[in-house]
Amino acid sequence: DEVVHPLDHQHLNHVVPEFAPGGLIPTTENLLILLWRRLAPRVRDARLIRLRLYEDVDLFVDYYGPDESQPVRGWRV
Repeated sequence: DEVVHPLDHQHLNHVVPEFAPGGLIPTTENLLILLWRRLAPRVRDARLIRLRLYEDVDLFVDYYGPDESQPVRGWRV
């Protein structure tokens, strides 16, 4: 509910305040950082260690949290 419902088939510049004009560009990397900030506080009795967001069937970005690294692009071979 925290991710799919508010963002699915939406114009991110209109529904996500951080992506409004003059704000962040809604790249996959920036979207993952935003999703981490929304999801991490809601994870109970566990620890969020990675988010992966696919742009395509073979292209994705991984994010390991603010203390670990910047988002990392990857692809399947």
